[in-house]
Amino acid sequence: MKLWQKINTITGGTTKSRILVPLLNEASIWLVNSLPEKFLWTIASETEVNGWESSAANGANINEGSSVAYDKILAVYRNDGSANGTVIRRVCKEVPDSLAYAFDESASIYHATKMFPKYYKLSGKLFIKPTPDFNDRASSNSTALTYTKPGASSTTSVSSQAGDKGVVVYAAAPVVTENTETWILVEWENVAIMYAGSLDMLRQSETLQSSATTELTTAATLLTTYNTNVPTFVPPIAPTATLAYSAPSGYTLPTALENVNDSLPTFVAPVMNAPKFSDADTHMTNEDPELVQARTAVISQQVNEYNASVQGAVQDFTTNLNKFSADVSKAAQDAQVEMASYSAEQRDSVQEFQEDVAQYQNDLQKYTAEVGARVQEFQSSMAEAKKSLEQASVRLQISAQYQAKSQDKFQKYSALYQAALRELSAVTGAASAPPQQQGAQRGEEGRST
Repeated sequence: MKLWQKINTITGGTTKSRILVPLLNEASIWLVNSLPEKFLWTIASETEVNGWESSAANGANINEGSSVAYDKILAVYRNDGSANGTVIRRVCKEVPDSLAYAFDESASIYHATKMFPKYYKLSGKLFIKPTPDFNDRASSNSTALTYTKPGASSTTSVSSQAGDKGVVVYAAAPVVTENTETWILVEWENVAIMYAGSLDMLRQSETLQSSATTELTTAATLLTTYNTNVPTFVPPIAPTATLAYSAPSGYTLPTALENVNDSLPTFVAPVMNAPKFSDADTHMTNEDPELVQARTAVISQQVNEYNASVQGAVQDFTTNLNKFSADVSKAAQDAQVEMASYSAEQRDSVQEFQEDVAQYQNDLQKYTAEVGARVQEFQSSMAEAKKSLEQASVRLQISAQYQAKSQDKFQKYSALYQAALRELSAVTGAASAPPQQQGAQRGEEGRST
């Protein structure tokens, strides 16, 4: 089984090799940096530091510092000639870079010598003092290269393939490929797998957390859209009823007709002077026919005069009655005219009132229709806005699911990481190797670079 497949076995995941292989290499770096040096000599490598490389031109300056600041240095040597055909190696002492100014000063107590060389790391490079002066140019190149040693007044010439080298012994993290089945440090393979598995769980947790954040952002945008799109219902202006019936002025009878009883003529009989029939009776008693006849003639005359007065009174009454009748007829005719005018005004008022009622009913129907249309439009807009709210609710649910999955992955990350630390501590007695001598200065180097 490939190493990356073993990670899926312990995590229960299905992560692709293109993702897990880089994580295994990160685990290798972490483990190499965590293991004490005594466990790393089996995978140690050496590299040489020359004064001049084989491609150096005539008159080139001597190299100052290696091109790589090796992370896990096990030892640094500086060659110091040879004895009996064997190269003499002097162990370099690691010193802080803060004293770099003094190492090339021959009068300084910190001055480095071939017998007691030193090294320090600075700005991504490793510096050995005294500077290695091995000339790596081909031996066929007869031109020597020169440099000035600290405190010297003249230059030193170094022929091709001569001079002293520097040697760096370091432990490089084993590189894992897709086809690697066994880690080079077999006894630490399980630690590397668990650590890589924890990194995969952390990666998945961060990816899920990012997805949850994206869903929350989308939900917030949808809620903003919902708030923006929620319609405001504005009802139309209701019609105003101006229904007022104005009746025409009341009908008034003509004055002559109203006072007909006061103007009705009254027949007044004339006063008749009573004839003196007693004189005629007396004359008749006395048997005086002439006097009786005379008195009778007087009485007849009186009666005739009375009758004439009565006829005159009747004629006057008749005349007044006829005039009264004519006045009554005229008053009745005037009343009929006024009554007809009143009826016409009454019809006009009723018709006008009915027209006002009809207009109000028409306005009310239009108002009802407009209210219905606006309500329908409001409901349609509300339904459209509600879609954003529903989508936001779905996004929130998805975000919660991502959050739960992210938390689960983070817990697995923590469990695997703690398991890797426990297994590492069980063998080494510590969660990581003791800090190297230059731990503090490496922090400064990180800030300077």
